Parts: sequence; C-alpha cells; structure tokens
Amino acid sequence: MSESQNIEYKSSWHEDYLDWICGFANAQGGKIYIGKNDSGNVVGVADYKDLTEKIPDKLERLGKKWDSVPVPTVRAEDLKSDTFTFFKEKGIKSGRIDADCRNDTPLQVLENLKFVNGDKLSRAAVMLFHPDPEKFVSGAYIKIGFFRTDSDLLFQDEIHGNLFEQVEKTMDLLLTKYTRALISYEGLTRVETYEYPKDALREALLNAVAHKDYSGPYPIQISVYADKIMIWNYGRLPENWTVEDLLDKHSSQPRNPDIATAFFRSGYVESWGRGMDKMRNLCVEAKIPAPRFSCKGNDFWAIFSNGIHGKFI
Repeated sequence: MSESQNIEYKSSWHEDYLDWICGFANAQGGKIYIGKNDSGNVVGVADYKDLTEKIPDKLERLGKKWDSVPVPTVRAEDLKSDTFTFFKEKGIKSGRIDADCRNDTPLQVLENLKFVNGDKLSRAAVMLFHPDPEKFVSGAYIKIGFFRTDSDLLFQDEIHGNLFEQVEKTMDLLLTKYTRALISYEGLTRVETYEYPKDALREALLNAVAHKDYSGPYPIQISVYADKIMIWNYGRLPENWTVEDLLDKHSSQPRNPDIATAFFRSGYVESWGRGMDKMRNLCVEAKIPAPRFSCKGNDFWAIFSNGIHGKFI
C-alpha cells in the first residue's frame, strides 16, 4: 500500500504530526503509520509503548478544527492585500474592528484573528485571504446554474477566489443575472424589490461557506429555477443533531469556527446560532414561503421558493 492523500508513512514521531492527525479527524479520515519509511518498509519505533499513551492525550488537549490546521508553505506576503483592506473596512463599519486597526499589516490582522501559529498560517487564513485557495484545497469554489428543469441547464457560472471574493461575486450574480427585481419609484428614488430577500440569500450563502466540509472535492452548488433557489453544500450536521434542532434555538457549532469568526468580525453575520431563524423571518416578511432545509448524510440543502409571484413573471 503506497502513500496517498489519506495515508502517510513516517519513520519516527514528531510533534508536528499532531496537525496532520487533526486534519484527518476533521476531514474524511486517514492514517499515519509511525515506523515506516517513505517506501512503506517497516523500520520500527523504539518507544512505541510510550507513544501509545502520550499521543491520544496530546490530541485530546489540542482539539483543533480543520480550518485551524497550519499550511506550512504559505506566508503573509502571499495573501491578497485588497482582501485585507476589504475585511478591515467592513469590520470597522460594523463596529467589530477598532478604527485604529485600519493601518494594521496583513500579518497583524492574521495575528489578531489567531490565524498564526509560530511561523505558520492556518487554513482559515488561506481560504479567506489567498488569491487562489484552490491551489491548496480542491473544490474551494462555487457553481451557479439556471435550470429550466432538473435536466435542462440554460446557463451557468463558476466563482473562484478567496471566500470573501466568492461571497461578494456570488451575491452580485444572484441579484443581477439569476433572479429578477420589480422596479418602482418613491418620488425620484428608484426602488428594487427582489424575488427573494437578499439578506436571506446572503445568510444562506454564508452558512454554506462557513459549514462546508472542505475535505471533500466538491464546490458549493446553487441551482436556480423560475420558482426556487436550491443551495447545496457538502457537510453533515454536528453529531446527534437534526434539522429540527437547527430550527430551534441552538448553540453555534460551525464546522469551520475560525472562518465563521472572521465572517462575524467583518460584519457579514450579526450573531451566532440564529441564521436559520433569520432566514425564515426575512422570507415571511417578504410574503414568500419560509425556506426549507434538508440534510441527508453529507448533503445539506437550503431551498427558497418565491411563491411564483405574478409580479415577477
């Protein structure tokens, strides 16, 4: 058996391998064989009894999530300066970041977010600020398609870039290309009424991005129809949770807590653990059906219906 994405051979133990184990544990699983060389030949481990006791204890105390695991090859200068400016300005405007931080360097921003461990940046830093996260994480993008029927795709787009760019570009496409707006005027002021509350769509999109299991090579997929929008992401619910638990008041347990924290600090989300309730309330206020949510295995769906309002046809 040779090495692969989920199998690693190590001739001896090093503390850095704790990060690998945490990455496997928070993804699709994997194995690290200690005492084998790169060819898979057994070289042995002298202190194996001691390691079998120490490693589980160290992992229990470490408690890392997928997005906190370091990416050794990336430095702050590799990240996108425009995205740091965007993040700071949004955070200052929302009151979540002090205005004195406007002149902070990218590294200072990352340190404030706790995205730096020694001389290494975390996956969250790469996903949020790197110009091309797909160099490190396959499937880290978004697909949108407009369907006449389930099998009749009329047109589609792919949205790449870091997560902030993906959210902004996706929302722009949803509101300008994939859905329609009713135009009216209040005096000389132009008023656009969208098929779906844009804040509800943004909340659903942010939820998909923050909770996606990025260990799977699948992009977030948005299917738009004349009467509905379906947002799919790869990622199961927390253990022993049901969709009904999400609809009740609940604690926030994001799959990628560091990414979720950055979204909060930027003002993208107002609070934790009430996104589903917010989406429902916004749709009810707009006089369209409340969104539906479904989770089977690793398939999570948020489904919005516009109620086939005649004013948009």
